[in-house]
Amino acid sequence: MGEGHFKNMSVIKNILLILIIACGSFSCENESEISIESINESDLVGCWTHSYEEGDGAYRACDAQSFPVSRFRQVFEFSADFTSNYLVLASNDGHYMKEGRWSFNKDSREVKVLDLEGNTLLSFIITTTNTEFMIIEISSQNSFIGG
Repeated sequence: MGEGHFKNMSVIKNILLILIIACGSFSCENESEISIESINESDLVGCWTHSYEEGDGAYRACDAQSFPVSRFRQVFEFSADFTSNYLVLASNDGHYMKEGRWSFNKDSREVKVLDLEGNTLLSFIITTTNTEFMIIEISSQNSFIGG
C-alpha cells in the first residue's frame, strides 16, 4: 500500500472523530431534560418513589425502574386536579396510601403535600428534574412521612 492510502485513512479517522465529538456536544442531548426554570405542574403529575440509593432527596417516576426491597420507600401520586395520594408508615410498621392535596409554586419551585383539611404535611423545593427523576430539598416535614 502506498503513502496516499495511509493519508486517506488518517483523514477519514479525523472526520469520524469530529463527527463523534459533534454528536456528543449537540445532537445526543437527553431529550427528557426539563429546565428547572420552566418546570410546570404538569411535569410533576404522576407517581414518584423515593430512590434513596441515589441520594437523600432523589425521587424517580414509579415506573422508571424496579426498586430494591425496602422497609419503607416514600411514594407520592400527584394528579392534574391537585389531589394526591401519599404512602404513610404507620406506628405498627404498616403501609397505606392516604388521600390528600398538593400545590406547586412555580416561582419558588416549592411543592406542598397537604392533608384533606389543608394542613401542610410536607413541603420541598425541587432542585433538579427531568421527566423521570427529581432531586428535592425538604423545607418542612410533619411526622406522617415515616421512614
